[in-house]
Amino acid sequence: MHKGIDLPAKEGVDIKSTSYGVVDKVVMNHPSYGNYVVIKSDEYEMTYAHCNTISVKKGERVTMGQKIATVGSTGLSTGPHCH
Repeated sequence: MHKGIDLPAKEGVDIKSTSYGVVDKVVMNHPSYGNYVVIKSDEYEMTYAHCNTISVKKGERVTMGQKIATVGSTGLSTGPHCH
């Protein structure tokens, strides 16, 4: 069990930012979250986990709807999805 939302999708599908912000973390091979990215906006901190690939870098500004990663099944995952 975990807190969060799992959005199932086919591996390789684009993951797009839900808000504007700045990339705070890009982590590869975390034991639980696998490959993940954290984006901070003025109001929120959004984590996108279990990514196959990540296409942004720490410190980069992103806009709403910008591709930031692709769906994968990395880390402790039961199948392709975005957490």
